[in-house]
Amino acid sequence: MPHDGEPVAERRSEINKSQHVRDASMTYTRQPLTGVAKSVYIGVCNFAKAEEQVEKRSDFRVYHQLAHRPLLDDLEQELPLIVVYKTANGSFRHYPIRRRKVGAASYYYVDYGDPKVQAHASLDHLVRYYQINAQRHPNNRQYADQFPWWEVHL
Repeated sequence: MPHDGEPVAERRSEINKSQHVRDASMTYTRQPLTGVAKSVYIGVCNFAKAEEQVEKRSDFRVYHQLAHRPLLDDLEQELPLIVVYKTANGSFRHYPIRRRKVGAASYYYVDYGDPKVQAHASLDHLVRYYQINAQRHPNNRQYADQFPWWEVHL
């Protein structure tokens, strides 16, 4: 059972029972992705392959992160769900998607360092929110980013 702020991940033991499999790096999810979330999900890959999938600035994709060169002994039991984001200035950021349980409900959020981050009732709502909302950079008003990376000092 997930705890507050636990990364959204897939257990390797549950991967074989998955309902949704896609070739090209193999996609595994507990439930079939639908709607907007499905349109940005790129499967299981390392950070370099994920960055190749984001062509436009201020765009993002969601993926399950695999180590760059995993050794069998080093494979994790769970794969973290990550947002790869190409900022308005062309650099890349990778942020984990986390799940917070409140009673029986789960809420999802992108952990980019903001303590007051917006939480969402589903991954579909999370994706839709970040596709619509952006904030202007305070020093360069030409830039607008979904994830205000300039406000966060990690």
